[in-house]
Amino acid sequence: MLGSVTERVLRETDVPVLTVRRDAPLTEPPAIRNVLCPVNHSAVARKSLAVASQFAHCFGATLTVLHVREARATDSIDDLCAWVPKAHRSECQVREVSREGEAAHEIVALASELPCDLLVMGAQHRRFLDSTVIGTTTVRVVRHAPCPVLTVISRDPVVIEP
Repeated sequence: MLGSVTERVLRETDVPVLTVRRDAPLTEPPAIRNVLCPVNHSAVARKSLAVASQFAHCFGATLTVLHVREARATDSIDDLCAWVPKAHRSECQVREVSREGEAAHEIVALASELPCDLLVMGAQHRRFLDSTVIGTTTVRVVRHAPCPVLTVISRDPVVIEP
């Protein structure tokens, strides 16, 4: 479980939030060699990919762009790497991965396999009754990722009617 303060910050902020698990191994000095960015068709996914590509560009890291096609989804993203700004593609290695399954599970699994030094993902604020929530995929990834997670929050909340 995340701490209640962390969950509240993720729910209420408009700015990116970096979460680092207490037991996360840290190198001296911290190195970012592999950046993972899971995406879907949302605007916040594109925004998070722009942030992830900036990190990969600055650190000369490999950027892995992941799209997970869940069982209920019928669409895929044909060219994930085209979403990476052209200036960043020339300065970092970009690799594209597509998987099928449950999104949070596949994201955490790939982060472990790489191994990932930074995971950057988008989160859409949603209004539910009188509070703001973020998606369960985001919460599960932040809770279980083996590396720090930079959550890029969308400023435009989606209203969910009960």
